[in-house]
Amino acid sequence: MADRILIVVAAAREARAVLEALTPPCGPAGGDLPPEEWHCVSLGRVDLVRSGVGKSNAAGATARFLNPAHHRLVMNVGIGGALPDSGLSILDAVIADECVFADEGVQTPDRFLTLSDVGFPCMAGRRDSVPSDAGVARDFGLDAMRAGAIATVSACSGTDELAAEIRARSGAIAEGMEGAACGLVAARMGVRFAELRIVSNRTGRRDQQGWNLDGAFKRLGEILGPLRARP
Repeated sequence: MADRILIVVAAAREARAVLEALTPPCGPAGGDLPPEEWHCVSLGRVDLVRSGVGKSNAAGATARFLNPAHHRLVMNVGIGGALPDSGLSILDAVIADECVFADEGVQTPDRFLTLSDVGFPCMAGRRDSVPSDAGVARDFGLDAMRAGAIATVSACSGTDELAAEIRARSGAIAEGMEGAACGLVAARMGVRFAELRIVSNRTGRRDQQGWNLDGAFKRLGEILGPLRARP
């Protein structure tokens, strides 16, 4: 029976936040150290995988450890950047209702052509995104959070121009570097998927992004705390 949850994170501090959230106060924290990249630790009915940063790592590690016979849900969780005019503030929580491949395609002199525009969609029957189940937040008793599209990018938006372009092109309210890749693997394997991000910074000009990493990791742990008690 598929009754486990696979949580995929990119970086060591994200893994640490998940470990601290899901380990009982008197219990060991997954060996007391975050897993190495492409390694898995089990915490009750949660399997935690640290993939490494970026779409290739995320897709590969998810495919390596996801077992539809055991896992009923895949969650990609971590920090992300708020896109312009999204209404998001730093430390807000966002759960995706869609994960968009925002910068895969062809840049022409006139406009950006997505993979679907040139005839190569990410998956048959889809365009340039994969579904994310925003209902996961309600189902698992997680804190109230904003639902919206999250852009998955290879090049993060470090200029105002690129941030505005990603926002306009994808309709996303936040960006990360792994979600759609994890979601694509889950979709191909027929397993429910959700992406959750804590806003650690604004996108746009790098020296004006207002980073709060410590607060974002703390908030991530707080959000995931209810999963510890799930049967």
